[in-house]
Amino acid sequence: MSQMKSVPYICAIEQGPSVASWGSVSIRSAFPFLRPKENPSHFKPVQDLVSPPSSRLIEHYIEWAGAPKSSYQDEVPPHLFSQWSIPLVTRVLHQARYPLKEIVNQGCSVKINAKIPRGEKLWLTARLINLDESEKRIRFAVEVSTSTADLPNAIVAVFNLILAPEISEAKIRNRKRPESDGFCISGHWSADDDDGFRFALLTGDFNPIHWIDPLAKRSNFGGKVLHGFASLSRTWESIQSLQPSSSKADQRIEEISVKFLQPIRLPSTELKVMTSPKTDKKGGRRLKVRGENNDLHLVGKFKFAQT
Repeated sequence: MSQMKSVPYICAIEQGPSVASWGSVSIRSAFPFLRPKENPSHFKPVQDLVSPPSSRLIEHYIEWAGAPKSSYQDEVPPHLFSQWSIPLVTRVLHQARYPLKEIVNQGCSVKINAKIPRGEKLWLTARLINLDESEKRIRFAVEVSTSTADLPNAIVAVFNLILAPEISEAKIRNRKRPESDGFCISGHWSADDDDGFRFALLTGDFNPIHWIDPLAKRSNFGGKVLHGFASLSRTWESIQSLQPSSSKADQRIEEISVKFLQPIRLPSTELKVMTSPKTDKKGGRRLKVRGENNDLHLVGKFKFAQT
């Protein structure tokens, strides 16, 4: 599957909270005296009531993600959760003493309890559920619950983050492993040179490593890479296309958890979505995304909703 669709700049108008969030991270990283000297004994939960993404933005996002046009006609795609969640994750972590600009997204887990209708305001609650600090690394887990007035905890997502991991060539080489037996290719998707900017317009994550060549080349990645949540969105839609056409309306992903192992460089072609053919005792199936040279980019597990 290859998407080359444009995203209009007007979508950026809806990204005020995310842009402000990224700006605050940059300022606090540049001026350490703005950060707390110590972590609090208890991180306070953060709550907010936010406007929903517009139907215009949703339609462009659905097209970008590679979903059929008939999908999500009256609802918000659940994998758009990062668009409204990341500002709250940032606000929770602002209570910490760390330079947030160096935090890297390692993955997430998502549970969909109900479909969110379009146009309804979103009630959000974010809380730190784990902080693991050692000499080598600091790991965070932040849970964001998305509700509406009538649908409590419609989407519950856990963001798994790590502070300043070193990306070594040895680690990258270790991920160029042979494909595991028992996995089959279930779909393909690709990312062109501008997909980082398109996803930024759709979600507000304007980190320059995803769309500004000179700054990305100075990063640890050595060039532009796709957002982790962008790879999740396209992988999500590739997996849902596994369902027979007669059941697509009812049988969707209910739970998914992923780890982002190796960044997807821009551009990248022929990314393969691979899944295990059989389910485990709980109905889950494993997944992988492999790219050029058989690089392993993403691993995880998913479960379809029961009809």
